[in-house]
Amino acid sequence: MGRKRPDVIRTPPSPIEAWNIGQMVRRGWDVVADCDRCRTSLHVDLVAMARLAGADLSLWGMTPRCRGWIDYGDGRCPGRVRFRARSIYGGTWVPVSEKAHRSSALAAQRMLASKPAPDPDHPGGDDMCNNYRLHVPASVIGDVLKTQGLALTFAGGQVPNFAGDVRIGDKAPVVTLQGEAAQLALTPWAWKSPQGRPVFNFRSDGRTFPVEGRCLIPADGFYEFTAPQAGHTRKTKWLFTAAAEPWFWIAGIIRQGAFAMLTTEPGPSVAPIHDRQVVVLSQDAGRAWLDGSAPTEQLLRPSPAGALAVQQVYPTP
Repeated sequence: MGRKRPDVIRTPPSPIEAWNIGQMVRRGWDVVADCDRCRTSLHVDLVAMARLAGADLSLWGMTPRCRGWIDYGDGRCPGRVRFRARSIYGGTWVPVSEKAHRSSALAAQRMLASKPAPDPDHPGGDDMCNNYRLHVPASVIGDVLKTQGLALTFAGGQVPNFAGDVRIGDKAPVVTLQGEAAQLALTPWAWKSPQGRPVFNFRSDGRTFPVEGRCLIPADGFYEFTAPQAGHTRKTKWLFTAAAEPWFWIAGIIRQGAFAMLTTEPGPSVAPIHDRQVVVLSQDAGRAWLDGSAPTEQLLRPSPAGALAVQQVYPTP
């Protein structure tokens, strides 16, 4: 996203922004099926439909036979179902019809043409972690690394005084391995891809990472966002923290003088909120990631059940 307010939703340029049911699910669309004969109106379970028919199925222009039963002949309704939809942006219900498809196609083509080509390093789909939290003194970070045989030094010889929320483009404390010591430096979050997109998350699946480019991102919480709740225009905000430790590491890499978080498949705590998660490491796994003393498959994996606690922070429950 790269915005200063990632929790604020802006109106999409076209109602056809969701091309298929997979995109409708990820972007929080509501879909209703209306029968023109028996007048039945039912909410469509998009998640179940994606599971049964595939996420690439498009509802645009579909008019399937109604499966309702009424007092008509053999009991089966002869009507056809037509779909209506609206996105998380709210507002008017959009008829999911061929006419609506054609009328918005030009705007949608312009919208897609204006987007950069897909970046293989970017997580794809809806952006995930673009906001995290750190309220941990440098001395505490140093104490943890000292127990692992690493003295903590500071870039420029000055201890960074940092506490607060971090968003894409901000500078935040990051630990790298410098010889036999660890160095903490304020480093920008996200480098620019060849397509000009900010790379703030980076897929770890099936990849290897040279020790020289690895880093540790100290955090005491990270945020994810879902569709706004009824009556709200801002996205619902969720905070993830470590269940057994006051703070933790996020595995990262450094490129172009900036850092990005590594991502993997979601663990049980994250899966209901997002289809990816950042790689969370316990405090005692820090050195193993920096110096490569443990196999990456043991480190770059989803958080197990019970490892993360989650709470809704907006709107306040």
